Amino acid sequence: MWSVNLTAPGAGTPVITVSASVASDLAGLVASLASQINATAGYKAAAAGTVLTISTEGANAGKTFSLTSASPSGSIVEQAVTSTRELVLFAPSSEVPIDIGDKWTVTLTVAGTATQVTVPVLADLDKLVADLTAAIGGLPGFKAQRSGAVITVSTEDANAGKTFSTTYGVARIFADQSAAAAAGSTVGLARGAPLVNQVWQVKVGGVDHDHTVVADETLADVVAALAKHVNDTSAFVAASRGDTIVVLGAASFGIPTRINGAGAATAIDGGTVVIAGTGTPRETVTVDLGTSRHGITVRESVPLAEIAAGLAARINAAGSGFIASVDGDTLVITDTNI
Repeated sequence: MWSVNLTAPGAGTPVITVSASVASDLAGLVASLASQINATAGYKAAAAGTVLTISTEGANAGKTFSLTSASPSGSIVEQAVTSTRELVLFAPSSEVPIDIGDKWTVTLTVAGTATQVTVPVLADLDKLVADLTAAIGGLPGFKAQRSGAVITVSTEDANAGKTFSTTYGVARIFADQSAAAAAGSTVGLARGAPLVNQVWQVKVGGVDHDHTVVADETLADVVAALAKHVNDTSAFVAASRGDTIVVLGAASFGIPTRINGAGAATAIDGGTVVIAGTGTPRETVTVDLGTSRHGITVRESVPLAEIAAGLAARINAAGSGFIASVDGDTLVITDTNI
């Protein structure tokens, strides 16, 4: 009784044992063993005289396996068959899909000479297997047969009996897609220190969006408030980060001039001007003399008398025909042009 044991790798994989008796000659014994192996799931066999070729299929497709044998007399010698190889194409999955237009390449190398076939994916896996089989079978010195998703490649004619190696490659083909033009945007970078009652402004699409500074607001607070106003009251989109505001559209930015929250300047008749109110840091106080304008920027915590003195100094230094002096918080101006 002759026995052949086949074991594929993997936990829980059973050992397959087939046995046969010599009925007449060794060829008959080989044929009997082949018939039993073919009836075993995961394996297939072909008999050629006293040579038994065994390979894997189905659940064992593509796996290596070990072979042990026992015989009462004579021997079974295992030889690696490299003149025949099987290419197993696995069904696509969501992680590794077969995409229309991909190009599959198989390279067969015999005695250092490489021959290559490349087949595009035209439909599904079945069509790809058929096209690769036809392409390989059309190469001189090779033949190919398919069984499901398995392509059996062997040498013939000038390559008959020669060993060969295989390599594979898949090229993913991506179609060019034109991206849509990005929307126009305007970026504003705020600078300075917001002052209470100061109005900050962004103009988008010809419409003003104002924010009046309240106590304890930072520059980032003001910019965020402007962006919110644009989003809430217009079809434009705005976003802020720190002291930067981005508007998806053409925009302009500004801080309309205000003195202590006042509106337009009021004309004063006479030769004296009383500086009143409370000086706010970074405000500008201006005196318009008709033919010339003179102003100073208020610094931190200055008395009104200092503002008046600063204006007088500017007027006198201008040499415009006016003489200025100070009396407490009062600025006295004399027109020498009369």
